[in-house]
Amino acid sequence: MVMLYAWKPLKCIKHSISILKTFPHSITPNRNRSYYSNSNNEMEYTLFLASALATLATAMPTTPNIAASDPFTGYRPLTLTFHGGPSTYTLNMAADGSTYYTNNKLNVNTIEVAEDFNLWGLCNFYTTGPIRITTPPAGSGKTVQLGPPQPITAVACKPTANPPGYCLPVYASCEWCGGGLGGCSLSACCTGFCAATKCRPFPPIQT
Repeated sequence: MVMLYAWKPLKCIKHSISILKTFPHSITPNRNRSYYSNSNNEMEYTLFLASALATLATAMPTTPNIAASDPFTGYRPLTLTFHGGPSTYTLNMAADGSTYYTNNKLNVNTIEVAEDFNLWGLCNFYTTGPIRITTPPAGSGKTVQLGPPQPITAVACKPTANPPGYCLPVYASCEWCGGGLGGCSLSACCTGFCAATKCRPFPPIQT
């Protein structure tokens, strides 16, 4: 399907080029003439070129993520443990981009996850005050340290498919911003392409 979809814009490009080659040269702007004396021809040429480019723009989709071979297998489940001195509590959530509220006022200084998941790089932690979140230099991001200790009001983690899957379904959030590294990143869509933060389906192929 991807090959067929990519071939159609290519055919359109070749067709447009062939038309441009056969288009009358009399409308090409003449440097020896004044701009105003040749304005009608230039306008016709400009309108034709704009029309051709508009056709190409509608034929070419937003740069898609390559469709993955594995189907979506659900979002990655996570079990987070929040430590504050001798006290702890757990939060069961999914790495689906949603915000999960802790509903706990424990002053937390360490958070760890049971699964193989990079909390530091892929999750956002929400608090009521300024906080610094770090991870041990040699760590994998499974454990993060917070300072100063304070309540964590909510957690949200980057949409991540549950292994062995690694792609997201149509209309899932494919753009994620935040985490320890900052900035934004895109995830692969199983079928379709990532645009305006969501996985969008490919438009139907017209024959």
